[in-house]
Amino acid sequence: ISMTATTNGNTAHLPPDEKAEVDRLIQFLEDQRRDRDRVRMAGVGSLKVLVDIALGHTGQCRVVGRFLLGLYSGPQYRFDLTDLRMLDAAVHEHCIKVLWLDHTLEREIEKHITDGEAIWQQLISMWGRNDD
Repeated sequence: ISMTATTNGNTAHLPPDEKAEVDRLIQFLEDQRRDRDRVRMAGVGSLKVLVDIALGHTGQCRVVGRFLLGLYSGPQYRFDLTDLRMLDAAVHEHCIKVLWLDHTLEREIEKHITDGEAIWQQLISMWGRNDD
């Protein structure tokens, strides 16, 4: 398949089987972009919710804070996945959405929100000890 067929959108000169393959590829890439955009939007919204929780003073703060630090630097801030069982269903769902966001590898987790570096330094001061 020539690059001109895929870059200018004109596949009329291709044999039918190649044209169908190019059309499937274009559709696949468009679906991937839409999925990535959906994951990003949901994940960033959930990340903001989790940051608010982690900076708070509820019973779930430590778990959420440690979860976020684990995404920030897993080797430095170990997170026990069984701790997710302590979260209520809505907060757990936010964690899953943030995991999907982190899976995209578009950027480091703290760079998805305004003042992320400063916020993560605050999370480190609150929840960064590994002796609990």
